[in-house]
Amino acid sequence: MEVERRLSARLEAAMVLREYDGGPVVVLNDVDSKEVKVVAGLASRRDRVYRALGVDEASYYKTVVDALNEPLRPAEVEDAPFKERVLGSSLEPLPILTYYEQDPGPYLTASVVMARDVEEGFQNASIHRLQVMGSDRLAVRMVPRHLYAMYSKAAEKGLDLEVAVVLGLHPAVLFAYSCSPPLGVDESWVANRLLKGALKVTRLEGSDIAVPADAEVVIEGVIKPGEEALEGPFLDLTGTYDEARMQPVIKVRRVYARRGALYHAILPAGWEHRSSWGCPRRSLYGMR
Repeated sequence: MEVERRLSARLEAAMVLREYDGGPVVVLNDVDSKEVKVVAGLASRRDRVYRALGVDEASYYKTVVDALNEPLRPAEVEDAPFKERVLGSSLEPLPILTYYEQDPGPYLTASVVMARDVEEGFQNASIHRLQVMGSDRLAVRMVPRHLYAMYSKAAEKGLDLEVAVVLGLHPAVLFAYSCSPPLGVDESWVANRLLKGALKVTRLEGSDIAVPADAEVVIEGVIKPGEEALEGPFLDLTGTYDEARMQPVIKVRRVYARRGALYHAILPAGWEHRSSWGCPRRSLYGMR
């Protein structure tokens, strides 16, 4: 469903997403008159997840577990549609939403943070909420998992951690980035297995990180050791507010967006939030 009327990125757009939560995929064509459109609800129902993965109820578990056990390296390409347009070093062109009245500011909620280990060179991808702290700064919520381990290792050495924040992905790719395979397993390889070898990646000039070539929006940045900001409170999956805490900061270097880009927004505590978090874990624990 497409909404043509102009909406404010502060609360009004989220109100529309709440109204249709669990229903059709929603495209907001005019959020604060920004060129980039908003899309939501891509994986708000289990049947959409199955369709994205090319499976049914019977084949779902085996397909996901096989992808985790036998990831497939994606082909690498030089060019990508998002590389054709650099929007600068500011987040201002993006329609980043503020969802609820108690939120401290706008949040990226469907954002995949990709990074490369400073010692061993392997790559990791994981979904994180990102709070806008300024035109070129994002506070990234890190729990003690893979990105946190990579950041901690870089910080101990006094090194910057190069990152790419990726938005607007095939739902099967976003699913793979939610799966949390063992550290050192590249989630893009898992995604490529789910897509039967169709995923292509491309490297960024500034960081050598390989991101999906068909991404809608890519934010290139760096996490500097020791730089933190107060992140939160944020409405969690449970529908209750998570506490505010000091978190690392991503300094934005460059923002890319393909022509006609769609900015993916996941409504906090909505059906897509539950599905994006729950379906990968259902597949992991369902086989045990």
